[in-house]
Parts: sequence; C-alpha cells; structure tokens
Amino acid sequence: MVSTFEMPEGSGAAKLRAAIKFLGYNKDVDFEFGTVTAAPPNVLVRLDNEKFELDTLSLDIAECLRDHTVTLRYPNGERVEVTVEAGLKVGDRVVVASYNNNQRYLILARV
Repeated sequence: MVSTFEMPEGSGAAKLRAAIKFLGYNKDVDFEFGTVTAAPPNVLVRLDNEKFELDTLSLDIAECLRDHTVTLRYPNGERVEVTVEAGLKVGDRVVVASYNNNQRYLILARV
C-alpha cells in the first residue's frame, strides 16, 4: 500500500519541513536522484547509484506527483473542481528520500 504524503502550499523550505516531519524526527534520511522506469499504478524507479528498481511496495509518492482533484474558487465565489494530471511518467527524473534504514522511499519532486 502506498502511503500518502500531502505536499503543503508554500515555500520550498515549508515543503521540505513537511517532508521531514512526515518521515519522522531524528531518523536518518538520504536524498537520491532516480528515473521513473514504469508509470503508476505499478510505478518503478531506478536510483542513479543502484542496479535494482524500487516498486510500489517500498515507495511513497507525494500528492503533487499524483493525479488529484482540487477545488478552485473564483473571485465571484464560484467553485469548480479541477483534476490535476500530475502523475509520474516514464523517463521523469525525481528526487527520492530514503528512510527507515533504506527500507522506505518517498518520491518528493520532479527535477
């Protein structure tokens, strides 16, 4: 099961703080680069320094990198739901945080 990480609004620093909070305080976290080799729902990611691929059993994906629905409000008060098609695609370069003794990985962003 893929855990959900809700990317907050705000600056890059706010997003990084939220990611660290999600991963847990005082835990070792490493940041690595990788390439998406298969698109969701059965996403695979190959880290630059590894010969194996990470799969959905060990990966969490930030909400901003998944298709999701948001509600927009116009100045006149009208609201409309919009689907953001932000899903990962084969070939996307990503930043991945590894944690829990390199047993879990969180895809944080495209680069």
